[in-house]
Amino acid sequence: MKALSINQPFASLIAQGDKRTEHRSWQTAYRGTLIICATAKPVITIEKELLPYRVALCTVFLASIKKIKNGFSWQLKSPRPILPVFVNGAQHIFNLNIKLEFLPQNCDHITLFNDLLSKKLIR
Repeated sequence: MKALSINQPFASLIAQGDKRTEHRSWQTAYRGTLIICATAKPVITIEKELLPYRVALCTVFLASIKKIKNGFSWQLKSPRPILPVFVNGAQHIFNLNIKLEFLPQNCDHITLFNDLLSKKLIR
């Protein structure tokens, strides 16, 4: 499946359905399902929560790409949270072969990530 690495907090915002566009300096002919992966850089929120990093967070549907002034606006639809899985991200769209375990739409992926990390179930 195709995947895209995104910095935090934007990866989490996409997983929560709060961010529906992604701005890039490049475009792709690909349209379809993408796995959204949080990049390797740990980020702590002002609430002292560690945001997920180095994991696949959700799938989205890349519906269209629109040319904008300084690049391209990718239209993302239908985010579906997945059980966080450790990944080595890459630049641009890359292939990722992982088993997807879908979670309920209202799942708190930040708390789940921190629980899994503390139990050493992901690295």
